[in-house]
Amino acid sequence: MSRRWRAGCCPAFLALATAYSVLGPAKTSAQSGAPKPAGLPPLQVDKDAPLLLDDPEPVKPPTQKSAAKSPAVPRLICHDCHGNFREESLAVAHAKASVACVDCHGTSDAHANDEGNTTPPGVMYPRSGIAPKCLECHKTHNASATKVIARWQERGLAKTSAQDLVCTDCHGEHRMKVRTIQWDRKTGQLLSGWKRSEK
Repeated sequence: MSRRWRAGCCPAFLALATAYSVLGPAKTSAQSGAPKPAGLPPLQVDKDAPLLLDDPEPVKPPTQKSAAKSPAVPRLICHDCHGNFREESLAVAHAKASVACVDCHGTSDAHANDEGNTTPPGVMYPRSGIAPKCLECHKTHNASATKVIARWQERGLAKTSAQDLVCTDCHGEHRMKVRTIQWDRKTGQLLSGWKRSEK
């Protein structure tokens, strides 16, 4: 044993020995007669609970009642970043008709896998492309003039020419509220936001 270790540990040992001789051994609350402090209740094991190793319950097809309680739009990878579309009226209406994001915007795999968020979605629509895309499925617009004008006023649209309006001016809020990246919707070229450094 080295002298340095003995010299360093002697004062600590002496202090402990002195405390023991003066105070005596430590007593538990049961030995001292003091009431036990309130603590956690005793652990109870539910022997009927399934073990994590058990096979999961089979998934049952949704019933009309359970479908009514489920989220408006099915869970898609798109919602990892575009969560606002999970409850957005245009996305909800399309999801109810079994039309998902990929049906209009393509699978956008490169976009979904780009953590730097510089890859545009597979398909984007400039204003001039919105109505033609909608008309692929919606052959007619059966809203009365009164409804169209009421919606136009409700939305506070500054456009005064019918030629300037597109479907999404009145239907839904199908836009990102906050944009950190912006692409040219015709070419997919990055216009603003974070840029990857060239090495």
